[in-house]
This record gives sequence, structure tokens and C-alpha cells, in this order.
Amino acid sequence: MRIPARPLARQWRHPGHYRIPNLQIDGYDVVTNTPWASSYRALGATNSAFASESVVDELCEKLGMDPIEFRLLNGVREGDPRGEGSTFARIGFLETLETARGHPHYTAPLNGPHQGRGIAAGYWATRAGGQAPLPALTRMARSA
Repeated sequence: MRIPARPLARQWRHPGHYRIPNLQIDGYDVVTNTPWASSYRALGATNSAFASESVVDELCEKLGMDPIEFRLLNGVREGDPRGEGSTFARIGFLETLETARGHPHYTAPLNGPHQGRGIAAGYWATRAGGQAPLPALTRMARSA
């Protein structure tokens, strides 16, 4: 039994929340005569999200640009194309970034050595009921 290109078929989600006009996804599945040992659900999702956000942070550092500002300039907007050809509904990414940028924890000065702050974004599309809106919560906290 052959299962069509499952491992990479949905990798268009990562980095799905950025505007990439020349995106092309090629996915391949290697078929063997042995059964799968685990689910293919979300295979590689966290790895690819971490990798893409790390690259974005490196770009921001080299450009001398605020990471939230970079994400605001390059974040998807409603109606932007996805990697597989459909279009984005409103996902609230830009609104979340604006809220984080204005939060006192993001704008507070860093005092002393070994202190810093970071920002990363994640995106997960669902096809349950089409592009059903999902609730989201962002919380920023300062640790001692």
C-alpha cells in the first residue's frame, strides 16, 4: 500500500506565518516493505519551526533590526497566498506582535550581565472545518 508524500506534504506550514513570494515545497516519501513504527502526524513540525525562527533571529542580528519589527514587516496578512496555493484567513499574527512590542517586559531595559529577551513565532494550520478560527493566548512574564 502506498501513502502519498506524507512527511513533507504539509511542511508549507513552516514558516507559514511569513510572506515568502517565491516559496516552493517539494516532498518525497520513501516506500519500504516495513510498517511504520509511529504516527506521521506533525513529523518535523517543531524542528522546522525552531530552525526557521533561529534563522529569522540571525537575520535580525545581522541587519541590526528589532526581531518584532522584522516579523511585522514580513508577517502574513489576510489574503496572502500559502505554500500550497490557498490563501490565509486572518490569523492574528500581526496583532500579537504589536501587543508584544508594546508590552513593558519587551521595552524594559536589561540590567546586568547574562540577561536577554527573545521572541519566536509558531503557526499551525488546521483543516478541521476549513479555516476555522482558533483561540490564542500570549503571555509574557519576567523571571527572576
